[in-house]
Amino acid sequence: MTTLPLTLKVAFVLIPIGLIIFLIGFCSPYWTYREIHTKPSGRIRTYMDGYVSYGLWTFCRDTEEYYDRQTKSGLVKIDDCWSLVNNPGFSNAETRVAQFFETVGLLLVLASTVLLVISLFVDSCKDRRILPILSAVFCLSAAGTILLGTIIFGTADLHERDLAWAFALAIVGGIIFAIAGVFIIVGAILKK
Repeated sequence: MTTLPLTLKVAFVLIPIGLIIFLIGFCSPYWTYREIHTKPSGRIRTYMDGYVSYGLWTFCRDTEEYYDRQTKSGLVKIDDCWSLVNNPGFSNAETRVAQFFETVGLLLVLASTVLLVISLFVDSCKDRRILPILSAVFCLSAAGTILLGTIIFGTADLHERDLAWAFALAIVGGIIFAIAGVFIIVGAILKK
């Protein structure tokens, strides 16, 4: 590894960092977060305080519902999360499309990592320039699909102020993969 260009070493460090950051965002149910404070009106006879959040895979609700604000009589606490996968009650097409693009991005990053490791550490493949170039193409494609998935998810949210930290982590992961892809291309060109 000492004879490798610095750019390939940097890419080799950036990809796992980006993968950890992206996986935290990918799995977390905090792509959106909204606090709820309602008062009785019309048919709704209860107060509600709490929040709802959801990510690509899970919807969470942590609320208190009660009939009288002073005494909190009839208090019902709901703290529950449920899966959005195969949930017939959830029909947000934009989230389904974002799930697809984010998953494809994850698979492309894994393929890029495998190709980079093979091109760096397998003796019979060290001289093949096509492997790091393919790794870079996969890494840049992963960045593109991840960022496209976040754009689709983010534009579907009617209240952009509700986008939360896990959404931002997915974007940061995608940007890191784009930077790593550029470093791999430069390293493949410099590699002798």
